[in-house]
Amino acid sequence: MPTRHSGISQSDCAAVLRHRLWTAAVRFALVLLLAGLGTTPARAQTTISVPWDGVFPALCGIFNTPDICGQSFVVPTGDNVLQSFTFPIATLDTVSFEIYALSLGHLDGPALFTAPVGPLGNADPDYHDAGHYEEATITFPGGGLALTSGALYAAVMRMEPGEFVDFQTSEDHYPGGARLACLSLNGCPTDRDVDVITSQDLAFTATFGRAPVANVAPEPVSMLLLGTGLMGVGGTALRRRRKSAGDAAA
Repeated sequence: MPTRHSGISQSDCAAVLRHRLWTAAVRFALVLLLAGLGTTPARAQTTISVPWDGVFPALCGIFNTPDICGQSFVVPTGDNVLQSFTFPIATLDTVSFEIYALSLGHLDGPALFTAPVGPLGNADPDYHDAGHYEEATITFPGGGLALTSGALYAAVMRMEPGEFVDFQTSEDHYPGGARLACLSLNGCPTDRDVDVITSQDLAFTATFGRAPVANVAPEPVSMLLLGTGLMGVGGTALRRRRKSAGDAAA
């Protein structure tokens, strides 16, 4: 029986097969790489906002000693990344905004975050006028400040002697926290101890979100091994095809 020739040699078939396998391996590796790049961005989930009741302000500052004023807050469950924090204030000075873990009126450890704030606000209107105040908004870099869900923290302004800040207050509208201050004319007992005024809050707004979820991209070595494996499978299939062709010819 005459032999049918397709016009394509076995070496040409092998080259075509190797090219197709290599193209498939590269495409598959690129798909894995693109699927793994990037992160799922953090998204604002929870906002705690305590408005000014329009009645009493709180003037913080002492002429001859440092002073501390602020607000405690509880981190929402799940949404534990503090993205921004706002105090409406009026001050002619530059003071230090700080975040601490808080326990029994004690600011624990070193500050978790510090930033300079001020001067802010308008000295012309009376302190009972909303126009006297300006929002001091701290936006935390890197997507936010990761805290512990359900834990108590403090956002405070630290003033040097002779520095003063006007805050807005609210009559305990936020059950999760309280106003923090140094009630003694001699200031706080230490630079880490504050008085907790449970009958009041400072007006504030805190925005929390969830941490970005990183997608794990395959390592280049892993992708290379994958491509090599696919080529190996293709090579095995090609050898089997050649062997079958040789057996048929015999």
